[in-house]
Amino acid sequence: MKVLVLIEKIYRSNGGASTSLDFAETINSLGDEGILCIGSGSVIKMKIQHDLHLKQDYGTKVPLKNICPIPGSYPIRKRIADVSAHEWSFRSIKSAASSLSVLFEKNEKHFAELLSGADLIIDACMLPMDTFYKIKRHTSAPIIYNHNGSPDAVDSYWISDYHLTEPEMQSSNKYSIFCSRYNGILFQANDQAAECVRRGAMPENNVYVVPPSCLEKEVLAARLLDSPYKIDRRSLVHVGSIIPRKAQHLAIEAFHGISAQFPDVDLHFVGGRLNNDYAAGLFKLVKELNLEERVYFHGHRPDYLRFMAHAEILIQSSKQEGVSRILRETMLMKIPIVSFDISGTSSTLESGKEALLVEPENVQAMAEAITRLLTDKHLAESLAGAAFQKYLLKHSWPVYANNIKMMIGHFTGSGLESATV
Repeated sequence: MKVLVLIEKIYRSNGGASTSLDFAETINSLGDEGILCIGSGSVIKMKIQHDLHLKQDYGTKVPLKNICPIPGSYPIRKRIADVSAHEWSFRSIKSAASSLSVLFEKNEKHFAELLSGADLIIDACMLPMDTFYKIKRHTSAPIIYNHNGSPDAVDSYWISDYHLTEPEMQSSNKYSIFCSRYNGILFQANDQAAECVRRGAMPENNVYVVPPSCLEKEVLAARLLDSPYKIDRRSLVHVGSIIPRKAQHLAIEAFHGISAQFPDVDLHFVGGRLNNDYAAGLFKLVKELNLEERVYFHGHRPDYLRFMAHAEILIQSSKQEGVSRILRETMLMKIPIVSFDISGTSSTLESGKEALLVEPENVQAMAEAITRLLTDKHLAESLAGAAFQKYLLKHSWPVYANNIKMMIGHFTGSGLESATV
C-alpha cells in the first residue's frame, strides 16, 4: 500500500504539522509505504547532509528515500497562475538547460510517478484549488483532507481566495464547497467530525476519526530534566503560540483573580514569538494588573516539555483548537488540566472526571477551577490519573497505529484488519 502525505514542511513545533508527520511515520512502521511530499523546506539540503553524514535527524523517522519535494509547478500557497510567469521566464533562459534544470524536470517526473502509483493521498497542507485539480488529473487514488481543527476554525481562518473561486468565497456555504472536492475527510475528534456532517459538507461514511498520539518517549523523558521554576514557587503553565486565538489575555485575567489568594503561585507562558502586537498587548496588561513579578513569558522553547513536566497545572485559554497536542502530552505526564470547554477539547477530556472544563471565555469560571485544583490535591491527582488512563485507551501509539491501518482500509477498500506494532 502506497500512501502519499502532502505537507508544507517537516516541522514538529506545530501540533497540526507534527500530526501529519505521524501519519507517514506510522504507515512505514506498519510495513506499508508512507511517502512524505514536502511543499517547502529543502529536501535537496537533507539529501546533501545525508550523503555527507552531516546530519541524520530531520525531525522525522521516515526514511530519506521516502521523502520527496513537491515541484514548484504544484504550489501549495498560491495559484499556479501566480507563479507561472516567473517559472516560464526562468526556463526560457539558456542556463535552464543546465543540470539544475534537469534536476527540476526529474523532480517533476518523480512526483507524477508517485501520484500515478498512489493508493491513497492525504492532503495535510490544504492545497490551493489549482494544485488540487492538477494532482487529481494525475491520480486515481482517493484524496482525503487532514482536517486539523474545527469546522468553524477552517471556515473562519484558513479558507483563502486561492482555495475557492471568487463567487465561492462569497458564498455562505464556502466550507461545504471546499470540503466537497475531497473523497473523504480525516478528523481527530468526534465532535468536529459530527459538525462537518451536520453542515452537509461530507457524508458520514466519508468522514473518519483518528485520535492522535504524541512523541511518548520525549514527553516522558522531560520528567527527568531539571525544573525551570524557582524551588519555593508553585507554577501554572500555558503553552502555545502568542496569538489572539490562543487568548492568553484571558488566562492572565483569570490568574489576576486568584493572585492575591495564592501569593506563592506564578503563571508561565511558553511558546510563540514575543514581537507581535498581541504580545505587546499582553505585556501591557500584565503591567496594568501589577503582575510583572508573577507572570513570565519564555517565548519559543525547544525544551517546552520541561516546563510542562514540572508545572502544577496546565491552563489552556484558547477560543478554538483542533485536538491540542499539548493536552495529550499533559495527559501522559499526569498533570491536571484547566481549559475552556471548546470543540476538540471536550471530545478529548470529560469535564469533572479527567479535567476541569469551563464555559468558553468565562474568566471567573476559569479562576474558580484553578482555585479548586490549587486547594484540593486529591481532586488534582484524581483528574490527572483519569486523564492518563484516557490517554492509554485512546491515544497511545499501539491504538493510534491500529486506527491508521483501519483508516487506510476504509478509504481504499483494502479491508479493515487490525494492526499491531
